Amino acid sequence: MRLPCPAIMRQQESTMTDTITFRRAVYAVELIHDEDAGKPWEREDGHGPVSDWTTRDKRPGELVLCADRRAKRYYDFQQATADAKRDSWGLGPDDMALLVKRLGRPATRGEIVRQAVLDDFERLQRWCDDAWHYVGVVVTRLDAHGNRLEHLQASLWGIESDAGDYLDTVARELIREIEAMRAAA
Repeated sequence: MRLPCPAIMRQQESTMTDTITFRRAVYAVELIHDEDAGKPWEREDGHGPVSDWTTRDKRPGELVLCADRRAKRYYDFQQATADAKRDSWGLGPDDMALLVKRLGRPATRGEIVRQAVLDDFERLQRWCDDAWHYVGVVVTRLDAHGNRLEHLQASLWGIESDAGDYLDTVARELIREIEAMRAAA
């Protein structure tokens, strides 16, 4: 099973359902938009500072993260860079390879930090643009007629909708959790 991208989920009113067969048992797997997850910069460490909605002018060192009419949210790129240096932000192997290829030489520590902060800004900007959001993975065992057995259900919430194969992994782990509940009963 390959779970769809966030754009497909939005077309299906924020819920996507698929099935997985495990040891001849069929499970419904739903991805549900997690409305309670909050903003990434408030729920996770490792992001640059983001302002509340404001109508003030942009300050030096800030980037416009998103705008709605006159109100804007700003990303403090300057402070994020200082935080990234202090906390040793870096890049994954693929992102590092892209940076080295773009530069045509090994990257300096400053270039790595700058790219990590820029990647963070762009990731948060994509969240603001609804290119991704948080979802819950809900797995429910089905009976022989395709009816949901609500007492045989497990879920995990607050997962990034563009997590790709991780969504599949979570669904399969939840199936194992349901199977363990059945075996213990």
